[in-house]
Amino acid sequence: MFLSGVYSQEWILFFIESNFLEQYLTSGKIDVVWSLLARNINHSPLQVLQYLESKTFDNKQNFIAKLLIQIEKWEDVKLLEYFTQYILLQEQDSNGMANMWYYNILKKIYDYHIEFVFRKLKHLY
Repeated sequence: MFLSGVYSQEWILFFIESNFLEQYLTSGKIDVVWSLLARNINHSPLQVLQYLESKTFDNKQNFIAKLLIQIEKWEDVKLLEYFTQYILLQEQDSNGMANMWYYNILKKIYDYHIEFVFRKLKHLY
């Protein structure tokens, strides 16, 4: 119950530094961690992503990709590495939704890194 009410950078950094979240990542309660981090990812995105990359847990690729969707400000250039690694351009599916998040995130990145967005889109044409 406590974790559902956490909305602060200080708590997230405390959980990361104390390695408190690891028990949930590996115990089948990964949804608790995702919910906590999704609500707080915009407080310390790099610290959260670096922490998650250092851990081993099931469905890590998808877990991190879904967190990246929650990031609103892509100002830090280091976040672009995570986009490239975890948000992959896919083959189009029958309803055209395969790359919805890819393009939605690029739209957010555009405000800070226009050249990066153009490089990502250039290979499509």
